[in-house]
Amino acid sequence: MFAAREEKGDALALIGAGEALTFAALVERVEDCLARFDRLHATLDGAQPIALHALPRPATIYWIYACLARRIPLVLLHPRATAAERRQLAHAAGAAWAIEGEQIEALEVEPAFRERWRGWSEQGAMALIFTSGSEGRARGVLLKREACLAAARASAAHLGSESDDRWLLCLPLAHAGGLALLLRALYQRQPLVLSDSLSFEPEKIAAAIESHRVRCVSFVPTMVERMLHELPAYRPPPWLRLVLVGGAAAAPSMLQEARRRGYPLRASYGMSETLGQVATQREGEDLDPLPGVELRIREERIELRSPTMMMGYLEEGELHPAQDAEGWLRTGDRGELIEGRLRVLGRFGDLVHSGGEKVDPLEVEHLLAEVAEVRALCVFGLKDRHWGEVVAAAVVAEMPLEALLPKLQARLRAHLAPYKHPRRWVALTSLVYNATGKLDRRATQRLALESLQKSCGVVGSET
Repeated sequence: MFAAREEKGDALALIGAGEALTFAALVERVEDCLARFDRLHATLDGAQPIALHALPRPATIYWIYACLARRIPLVLLHPRATAAERRQLAHAAGAAWAIEGEQIEALEVEPAFRERWRGWSEQGAMALIFTSGSEGRARGVLLKREACLAAARASAAHLGSESDDRWLLCLPLAHAGGLALLLRALYQRQPLVLSDSLSFEPEKIAAAIESHRVRCVSFVPTMVERMLHELPAYRPPPWLRLVLVGGAAAAPSMLQEARRRGYPLRASYGMSETLGQVATQREGEDLDPLPGVELRIREERIELRSPTMMMGYLEEGELHPAQDAEGWLRTGDRGELIEGRLRVLGRFGDLVHSGGEKVDPLEVEHLLAEVAEVRALCVFGLKDRHWGEVVAAAVVAEMPLEALLPKLQARLRAHLAPYKHPRRWVALTSLVYNATGKLDRRATQRLALESLQKSCGVVGSET
């Protein structure tokens, strides 16, 4: 942080909340936070973590940089979490302090937990973030300082850097995508434009890109979809050079339409455990590993080894490494390597097992997403006494599902084997998305089942 002031003190560093701060001015704000730490020197133990309510505000960035400067571990809490949820997560993480706005509060921590944190801090623990829960529950991921620096370095090398780059931060700081962007901007000494809204608002995003000459932005697929749907006439300005898309599977038809409208998309694959991307598009559809990342496929499952790897999962006060003795992390994702480039095929847990056949929900979703009247859909398995599971689809459409169903089924018959066709259909007004904007399949499935039960029937069922 202080090196950035020496190197580029008069250069723009942060735009947010109506202010534009140079690196020198930003460091002054960080020093104010450090002065508050100093006033607590008798009780503030730098080896103990601070839980931070990570609102999309400049003050959050000041506190993060202050903790980095003092090597105080952070527990980053999502801005949309309730006060009760934040307190529960802070307690589960063993945080000794909590920062809410301008308030710093001491928390009670068991002595054994304090000793564990002292050891982790000595090993370079930097931040604890929580996964999006794509495997059914959120997990605490403890990130190491050296690994986060390696992630920033690898991303900069892979994506390239230009002197007038500006990144728009519209992902939560409490998740890998947002934190990675914050660290990347500092590493590259580039300005960061902060979106100060708790929710994603396409009109505000477009306005920020235009007014602040944003050149780079990270989206999850849902954000791209909303930009296309809610701003049909919008075309990105010529200075926007990079839209990084990751965090979830994206329909090829949606990506194709976005590129047709001028969005310079680069699809990416990554995870909280590696502070974001490990492979990103350069040319073509497949993904190139970032520098230092090793990939392999075992039994269709993606495994990786990287200098950006986390320290481990924090569960019930204990730290559990996820990688094996050789440093390989076995993911829950299916994929294949083609001449060293990665093709991601989906998640193992999402496969539908029907009558002895395996059905990939993404294959069905991508096919049906090309139907113009479909706004969004989620394909999942529904328990069945005869088949084990049957394929089901929850659809958000611009017309009644009963009227649209013949068109959907005709497309299925033309392109997919019968066992892949949904046997149960349900219309929804919206799908369920988690705090990072990813589709929450399990919650959407529960919502679809509730809708079916209320309607006392199944739309368009096939037997």
